Amino acid sequence: MPYNRGYLLGRLFALLARQGMLQGDPEHVYQVASTTPPQVLPAALAFAIQQGREVELYPLTQLLPMDAFNSPLNRREQGAFALGYLQERSGHPMPVAEDEDDEPDLTERYELRIDPP
Repeated sequence: MPYNRGYLLGRLFALLARQGMLQGDPEHVYQVASTTPPQVLPAALAFAIQQGREVELYPLTQLLPMDAFNSPLNRREQGAFALGYLQERSGHPMPVAEDEDDEPDLTERYELRIDPP
């Protein structure tokens, strides 16, 4: 299940804020992080690694794409950032991917068509 980049970055921001790894108050840093995460999150990640607090971040950072910090977030990703941030703060678990090995019913895969003669 591919996750939205903004959603994952929002959850990461909440984890870093919980650990106290941000440079400043999370409410003040939120605006910058939700629009341009490359200005906030890489430095906070480096600080967490330096402090040895990265173990809690491993499951989430493994889901991030390689280009997660390459560009600012668009409006849709900013909304997903807010959603991920709020869900992580409230303690909701990450949604799990459904088994992709299950084959759908034939009615879901094929459409029966009868051409008129």
